Amino acid sequence: MDTEKYIASGILELYVSGALSPAEHEQVHRLVQKYPELAAEANRIEAALMALAQARATTKAGAAPRVISRNNSRPKWLTYGGWAAATLATAGLISLFVERSELQLSVEQMEQKEIFLEAELESQKATNLLTVELLDALRAPDVQKIPLAGQGDYDQSFAAVYWNAEAKTVYLDVNGLPEAPSGMQYQLWSLTLDPLTPTSLGVLEQSEDDLNLYIIENEFTTEAYGITLEPEGGSESPTLENLYVLGAVNTTP
Repeated sequence: MDTEKYIASGILELYVSGALSPAEHEQVHRLVQKYPELAAEANRIEAALMALAQARATTKAGAAPRVISRNNSRPKWLTYGGWAAATLATAGLISLFVERSELQLSVEQMEQKEIFLEAELESQKATNLLTVELLDALRAPDVQKIPLAGQGDYDQSFAAVYWNAEAKTVYLDVNGLPEAPSGMQYQLWSLTLDPLTPTSLGVLEQSEDDLNLYIIENEFTTEAYGITLEPEGGSESPTLENLYVLGAVNTTP
């Protein structure tokens, strides 16, 4: 955290004066407890406000000194918060602190928003580039599309494998599968049919985007692809009652 920039924002003056909302006060309080530089600055601001209040009190004829009790279990700027706020309001300083803080924070918020938008734009550019590259890969003439149809109780499910045999690469589209329940993962299998021999191509981790497209290496002889729902981490052999989709590779030249 840039404590110097935070101090320059004027937020600590509002914190000491008790002019923040409860939520804002709690947030600043946590930072003051965490960073000694902020605690020291808060102490300095409070001392200045106390001196200002005492100076104003002595200018009033017959003004009696005011005693403020301290609660050692809390930071002292919290003890004087409400009283200091009243003093600042009388002196006309609280409005200056508010204006300065709001201006500084608005500038910082604009800067943060600009950084966020730039990062979002770069992310979108990367996503668009990845999408274009994937589309080019899927449309290549040597790529075979293998529809995976829903099975048994899961006949509404579907998926698709785009198989590049030369590159030994599987592009797996699982947009037609429901979200896996907690503690479960989908697992992709390479199958030979006679005799039936399944080989795991791995479990499908939670997709970080909306593409739901996985790129998987497959160096095995494959006559069909299937996807089952397995306990998290996968299984050594497929749970056939949880076979969601299945599709055969077209071996016709």
